[in-house]
Amino acid sequence: MIARYIAMRTGYSGQWSLEVVLPNMVAGQAWDFITRKAGENNISPAGLAARDVLRIEAGLPRYGHELNETIDPLTAGLESAVDFERDFIGAEALRTLRQKAPARRRAGLVMALPATSQPPSIPRMGASVRRTDGSEAGTVTSGTFSPTRNAAVALAYLSPDAAEVGTELLVATEGKPQPAGVVALPFYGSGE
Repeated sequence: MIARYIAMRTGYSGQWSLEVVLPNMVAGQAWDFITRKAGENNISPAGLAARDVLRIEAGLPRYGHELNETIDPLTAGLESAVDFERDFIGAEALRTLRQKAPARRRAGLVMALPATSQPPSIPRMGASVRRTDGSEAGTVTSGTFSPTRNAAVALAYLSPDAAEVGTELLVATEGKPQPAGVVALPFYGSGE
């Protein structure tokens, strides 16, 4: 039997990945093959949480977190993905927005290690980000523990002055402000 399938390099883990769509009737056989019978080419399955850690480490936006109907691609730092030479729904609005600096920018935060032996608290979506003087700087959109950095990290939208690499900020985690620093994205390979 020949089964039609679609293989795509559309994964958003920041790593080389492949997504395969295939019929139900062969899904079990395919799973068995790639996880147990492919010899040295076996792969280990990873869940959605693992994929999300990789996505955050890579600094990639996700719809519902860093992207939604109120966040335009310019604010998200995705201008390179917009072809301004073509016409599309919303093109005129984006061309107008392009003429001025965005009111906020997507940035990466690394939480400072606590003075105690406790692991750092992980910033959660919606957590408040403040400057060291207490004034509002932005909001966390995604957070996780980064095995690559061995630290709690977060993606956030910040006011442009607060989004500069090296800026020290405070992030509300578990109701308490915790120190964090703005770093270049992605979280790995950024020389930090």
